[in-house]
Amino acid sequence: MAGCKQLIKDIENFDKSVKKEIAIEIRNNTRRRFTEQTENWKPLKEATIKRKTKGTKDKILVGRTRKLSQSIRYRAYKAGRIEIGTNVVYARIHNEGGVIRGHIKMPKREFLKFGKEEIAIIDKIIKANF
Repeated sequence: MAGCKQLIKDIENFDKSVKKEIAIEIRNNTRRRFTEQTENWKPLKEATIKRKTKGTKDKILVGRTRKLSQSIRYRAYKAGRIEIGTNVVYARIHNEGGVIRGHIKMPKREFLKFGKEEIAIIDKIIKANF
């Protein structure tokens, strides 16, 4: 965790173009989770697969409109903060899991996260710019 805190402090000192580059790459990596389906997400139930339209039946968190994946946005602030997120109302329940309508359990399928991949992206950009 100490290394992560230092990384965040380092990002605060970068110029805005570097922060923007980091934000874009992390956003793109988040979107890749939807297209490549490489995350270890819980498989869809058979009933869900039957309801889905042709072309997306085997895709987790991807519907006909691809609204959730296309809603992933970034912000790079002067103060050093970078935000990656979405304003889609149902994103949180899919990302964190939980219960909806009092009894339907939604599994956690984390697509917004900060892990090894994101740290590697930041490290690569830092090395390319400094």
